[in-house]
Order: sequence, then structure tokens, then C-alpha cells
Amino acid sequence: MLRRKLEVLEDNLGVTLLLYRDNQLVLTQAGRDLHQQLRTRSKECSDVGDNRRPLRIGIDDTLLHDMLVRTLITFTRENARRCLDIIPLQSAQYLPHQDLDLALWTTSPGAQIPQPRHCLQPLNPPVIIRYQPFVAMRYAREATRPLSLERLDDFRLIQLEQYQDSAAFAPWNQLIDRRRSGVTYIRAPGLAFHLIKGGAGIGLLPNYIRHLDRTLLPIPDLFNETMQQQVLLSIHADNQSDADVTCLASYINLLFAERRDWLA
Repeated sequence: MLRRKLEVLEDNLGVTLLLYRDNQLVLTQAGRDLHQQLRTRSKECSDVGDNRRPLRIGIDDTLLHDMLVRTLITFTRENARRCLDIIPLQSAQYLPHQDLDLALWTTSPGAQIPQPRHCLQPLNPPVIIRYQPFVAMRYAREATRPLSLERLDDFRLIQLEQYQDSAAFAPWNQLIDRRRSGVTYIRAPGLAFHLIKGGAGIGLLPNYIRHLDRTLLPIPDLFNETMQQQVLLSIHADNQSDADVTCLASYINLLFAERRDWLA
């Protein structure tokens, strides 16, 4: 197979690149010239990649662990030579303190953009994520779910610290505040997810989690109010023409468009 590929390459170039000498395969002069040219080009490409400053990408910490994972993996593979600094965002209030090229975050519907030098990029359609309490099926079957606030007393509640100061989660936060015990406060969304899934806890998760993990059971109608957040995407004003930044923005837009049914 390798010999055949070499023959095709030599036919296309019109020169002989390798020949046998004393039972060894050696480069001809044309082969050595081509090898040197390729090494020079490779170094030039490496230098271009190394000289560009890192691309700083801020992503809401809760989205990093599920919906955005594959999109980011694809982007990093396609931009292997570009240095990337991916920064988990725990709250929109930290955005003004981050020098970001692109930011994707969640906030209460109607909230203002906290970064004056960032330009909002339209997500079409607008992305609204709804939340409700979830419990693992192994700890509560559908017929035995705690369908009232009083029945939650038998379960530990998992509170992600990012949700504490959000008006979008006021009903849930009021429930947490009334608890004198049986609450675990966590900063890491990944750990919060695993405590709900494997630790017999109940906590808020986005509704789309049902499409990613069938072992989690929603607990509907505990609250009269709907808990939801909007997703916002912005690009720094100085990076509107950066091809890598606009490429990632288009990937994110495509992701949410393809997952429209998850967010319904």
C-alpha cells in the first residue's frame, strides 16, 4: 500500500523520490529537496500558530459539561495550532472582569449585557433554557416521586452556588433558604450533577438533561413559577473579523438550532 502511494506521488511530481541502494531505501536528490521544502513549510505554519495570542473563550460553566462539549471538541480539533484559553463562567457578573474574545453565558430573561465592549450575536431562534428539580430513577420511581414541597423533606437538596443570587431561580432559592439542614452547596456543576444522579439528592437541572441522561426523572409542578434563563452570545468588538472567533460563534448557533426540540 505504501509503495503504491509512493508511485502515485512520484507520477504526479514527475520525479523519482526514493530508490534502493545496497538493499536500503534512500532519498534521491529530488526527494531530499522535497523533504527540505516540506520541513520549511511546516516550520512556517508552526511559527504562525505560535505567534498568535491565545483565543480567550468564556463559556457558562453549566453548559460546558453537557450541551457544549462536542462543539468545543470539534472546534479544538479543527484549530489544533491555535492556543485556546477556555474559561468557565460561573456568573454573568464576572464578565466585565474577563478579557474575553467570545462569551457564552446564561442570565435572567431581559437582563442587560454586562460587557460594554462586547457585541451581542443573534441566536436564531432565541435560546431559553427551562429548569426544574430532578431526581435519579434509582431513588424515586415515577409513581413515587415527591410531588409536593412537603415530601421533599426526605431528600437532600443540591444547590449550585451559581443559582443562589439569580432571580430566575427565586422559587427554588426560597425553598433552600427555608431548609435548616439537608442541603449541599456546590460550586462545580459536574459534581452537582453526579450528586443528583448517584447521591440520592434533588437539584435543579436544565430540562434538556432528559435527552442526555434517561436515568434522571423530572419533578414537575412543585412551583407555580417557571424557572428559565436566556442564553447570550457575544464577541469582543475588536474580534468581529477574526475567522476563528466567527467560526466558533457559527458552530454555537448551529448547535442550538439543531437542538431546538430539546429546549421546547
